[in-house]
Amino acid sequence: MAVPMQNEALRRQGAAIGGRCSCDSRRVTLLTPREAANRLGIHVRSLQRIIASGDLPVVRVLSSTPRIRLEDLTDFIENRTVYRAKVNENAC
Repeated sequence: MAVPMQNEALRRQGAAIGGRCSCDSRRVTLLTPREAANRLGIHVRSLQRIIASGDLPVVRVLSSTPRIRLEDLTDFIENRTVYRAKVNENAC
């Protein structure tokens, strides 16, 4: 019974400071640079340049192990989507 009480206390503490606690059930999908590059259809080195420019944030699981959150990759794609305007065929 101590574990649920402890988890509840952590939830309250996280809510009190305006954040999420580690016991939250929300899952985050992390991708390796290779996986993220494959999803974008680019070379890993190109992805590394994007990361170095600050356009795509990374999570450092260990000191030298960058991972890309799937949510961040999706936002990156959505922010760079360009929609072409329809051409008015009746215009002179």
